Amino acid sequence: RDFSSLGSSMAASIRRLLFAPLRACRSFQAQNVTATAAQWKLQECTRLGLNREYLRNAPEKLSTRTDPPVDLGDSVVPPGQITRLARTGRFEEGLALFRSIEQPDIRHYSAVLDLCAKAAWKETASEVWKEIPKSAHNVVSYTAMINVFARNMSPDEAEHLFEEMLANGVEANIITYNSMINAYSMATKTEKAMSTFRSIPIDMFSAASESNQQTSFLSLMSGYARLGTCR
Repeated sequence: RDFSSLGSSMAASIRRLLFAPLRACRSFQAQNVTATAAQWKLQECTRLGLNREYLRNAPEKLSTRTDPPVDLGDSVVPPGQITRLARTGRFEEGLALFRSIEQPDIRHYSAVLDLCAKAAWKETASEVWKEIPKSAHNVVSYTAMINVFARNMSPDEAEHLFEEMLANGVEANIITYNSMINAYSMATKTEKAMSTFRSIPIDMFSAASESNQQTSFLSLMSGYARLGTCR
């Protein structure tokens, strides 16, 4: 709009009032994006085995950061190294690294199962699973193996393992439920996917991160998309 007919001071004041909501909105969006990016980076760093506090104080050093000292007992291979190789598609190297560990612990087993899931190596994952002492299993290892079955479209095996996990007193978390939803959706078993989604405890879902909540919805919707019945 033309404010030339008004005094310069009044015109400037009107402009400020008119554009203040837009500036506030842009500022809020920028803060949201920055906060989300920072949260994502911290989550990724934790997942990769990097020191969370270090990166909170100096996040710009992520790309040049070397692994912090980790107490792994007799092992000299941090599980995060296997995870990083898996994330970059270097599956053979990751598996070879795992096999070089004389006494792997449950963190190494979980990391290599996650690698097998990304590579869709069902047989290799099954061999690794048999090597894990039953007493060592936890929610991370169970979830990783369920994800292997999901990636290989084996929902019945995923369901059997999920039931075994609960029978052994290991509580599922939101990631486990998402893996089960994905296992059913990949095989277009949408009714079971929906049933699993509805079975997620409300308090667990509300406490989950936004990204995990979105994964729940997206995994469920993907099953209907495969059937061509999205509405």
